Amino acid sequence: MGFQEDINSILSNTPEEKTTWLFSATMPQEVRRIAQKFMEDPFELTVGGKNTGNANIEHEYYVVRPRDKYAALKRIVDFNPDIFGIIFTRTKIESQEIAESLIKDGYDADALHGDLTQQQRDKVMKRFREKNLRYW
Repeated sequence: MGFQEDINSILSNTPEEKTTWLFSATMPQEVRRIAQKFMEDPFELTVGGKNTGNANIEHEYYVVRPRDKYAALKRIVDFNPDIFGIIFTRTKIESQEIAESLIKDGYDADALHGDLTQQQRDKVMKRFREKNLRYW
């Protein structure tokens, strides 16, 4: 929530009489606190079920040592050649590094993170939707 200070500043400097709407893909405690602080009798609207996944998605996890993560990833990808996947990382730099390593090792991959322009992000998403990209 790196933008929390900005939101607090903006809402603190607006007139008392106003209509405020907050939209969030998730509703973490920080967003709830902003709503409680700046909204009178806030109402939360949830679309879809909470903590549900699609029935056709399988979830697996593997416990590996940090130094073995990339080798384990490649092994999983090699063992499942027909899958398409999204690889989540902690940082934009990790996302870029993993994508570059996969590409260097001959995998059809690309990075998707906040340092890309909207046009670059759209291109990655289009390639993935069209099944021209296996991993991002």
